Amino acid sequence: MNTRKFLLLFFLFVLSNNLIAQNAGLYFDGTDDYVMSDISPIAGNTAKTLEAWIKTTANSNPSAGGVQTVIVEMGLMSTGTRFTLNILNNNAIRLEVEGNGINGTTAVNDGLWHHVAGVYDPLATTKVALYLDGNLEASGNLTVTVNTAATGNIQIGRRCDGIHYFNGTIDEVRVWNVARTASQIANNRNVELCNSTPNLVAYFPMNEGTPGATNTANTSIASYGNTFGTGALNGFTLSGSTSNFVTGKSLAAGLSVNKINLTKCNAYNWPVTNQTYNTSGTYIGRTAKANGCDSIIKLNLTITNVIRSSITVKACDTFTWALNGQTYGASGSYADTILTASGCDSIVTLNLTVNLIPPTIQNISACDFYTWPENNKRYTQSTQAFAILKNARGCDSLITLNLTINKKDSTDFYVNQCNPYTWSATGLTYTKTGVYDAVLVTSKGCDSLVALHLKISPAFRIVQSEIACQTFTWDKNGKVYTTTTTDSVVYKTAANCDSIVVLDVFIINFDITVSNKTTYLEANLAGAEYQWVNCFTRLPIVGATAQSFTPAATGTYKCLITYLGCVDSSACNTFVKTVGVNNSTKNSIKIYPNPTNNIIYVQGLSDIENNIVELYDVQGNLMLSKEMLGNGMIDLVEFANGIYVIKVGWVFQRIAKM
Repeated sequence: MNTRKFLLLFFLFVLSNNLIAQNAGLYFDGTDDYVMSDISPIAGNTAKTLEAWIKTTANSNPSAGGVQTVIVEMGLMSTGTRFTLNILNNNAIRLEVEGNGINGTTAVNDGLWHHVAGVYDPLATTKVALYLDGNLEASGNLTVTVNTAATGNIQIGRRCDGIHYFNGTIDEVRVWNVARTASQIANNRNVELCNSTPNLVAYFPMNEGTPGATNTANTSIASYGNTFGTGALNGFTLSGSTSNFVTGKSLAAGLSVNKINLTKCNAYNWPVTNQTYNTSGTYIGRTAKANGCDSIIKLNLTITNVIRSSITVKACDTFTWALNGQTYGASGSYADTILTASGCDSIVTLNLTVNLIPPTIQNISACDFYTWPENNKRYTQSTQAFAILKNARGCDSLITLNLTINKKDSTDFYVNQCNPYTWSATGLTYTKTGVYDAVLVTSKGCDSLVALHLKISPAFRIVQSEIACQTFTWDKNGKVYTTTTTDSVVYKTAANCDSIVVLDVFIINFDITVSNKTTYLEANLAGAEYQWVNCFTRLPIVGATAQSFTPAATGTYKCLITYLGCVDSSACNTFVKTVGVNNSTKNSIKIYPNPTNNIIYVQGLSDIENNIVELYDVQGNLMLSKEMLGNGMIDLVEFANGIYVIKVGWVFQRIAKM
């Protein structure tokens, strides 16, 4: 280092008065405090060493109700990709690779300072070594392949998945991309590092804050490894005796850190880095002190750029510039320099025009009329006008007005529309016939009056309400409706607008079935009006107006049901009267076989009188009537398979044709 640079640095150090304190550490509250760095992991299956000083009383032993606490780690949460130094089983240190780890045996949660280190050497026979206070604590090999992820930056005091926060104090975190030897770890643990090496990936002395004071201005800590980095403080309250900077491990002094605050104009060439900076910011440099240790210098640089401004002046004859008191008699550009409050030059340029102000031409277009401010005259026609004015210094100025007068116009717009109409000229929606106005701007910039002559031919909407029994057929569309509903059809009016006819139909549906209760018939619908009818005579049965009906004789009957003003008829039901039948007659007549294919035989009839044999279907319809003297037969070949009733005198019998 040359003498000039050394003197400059010494002068800056004296002025800075910002020496960062030594022997500070960070107290992590075990809840949400952690440090996230911008330093990438040592990726892949390469050598790694993690070191730190710790002091804790927290229980990290899962077997005793504790939870793992993380000291330093890097990588991601998948097998082999996370590399972690933590405290776990028996409250001892552990070097953990996601999926496996090597454990120490000595508890470190005794509230005392302990130096811990974890080493991974992929080329060694025994690849993992744990060191506690400079002595080998444990060693062994992992059962998973180390493949530390290239993402998941180095962090302190928390695992990468956001759990297992450290509870206690951490100081002097060092991350190496080599496998440090036992002697290197033992010999350097009680001193702060003096110099950076190419293998020192990250080095956090944690000396930025004042122990126990309010440190809210310190939102990060710096790494002074082979490349500079930053660790953001997350969750820390940065005041009081916890979650803050506290007294760290007392170590022999190593590298020193100084801050310099400088304000420069335009740019600054910093001798420490021999770099020129033209923007404000914080810059870090490294030099060697007299004792052979590095000196880290943080330059807080404020760049104040030269302010350039200009003024334009038109004058007659001469002009005296108040900035410098000089008088100028000719047109031209003149510059002068003044100092700003920050001590930087500010350059002001005077653009001066001396002599008559050149003629000015004003080209103006107006609508209907224009009043010229230069002479306050009103013009209603296109024209050319002139005015001569004097400026503040008495110089003549000729102004020419080239005026174009544009007239307003009007347009009528006729529209026939069904229902509402939205006019693009106004964006409004109109629902009534009428004349509506809008003012538009033409291409010449003048108002144009547009009149909308609007005729609204509204659509008709007719509601047809109907009440029907069981079904309703709408003549508008031919549909048959069996349930209460709403429907519509659309027609076109003479004005070609939609006309809607809405059907609101109420269908009165009710049960018209009758149950044969063996000894009587009964309508299934209660609460209606009833009239029982003989299906053979088609005549109503006098007095049979109840819901239940007991026929006096065997026959077929139906029920007329009146409900809510609607009348409908049940099907005919065959009723066999079993009480009061001449059993001797009934027993003497035989009808067989049953079931049958076609032929039915009738025996037991009187040989001296004609007997009428009748055949009915189950609905009570007469299918066949035959006179028979003595025994006889009936051929059912022409009838479909099913159930039939044969009546011989007062004898009824059901026959099944198969």
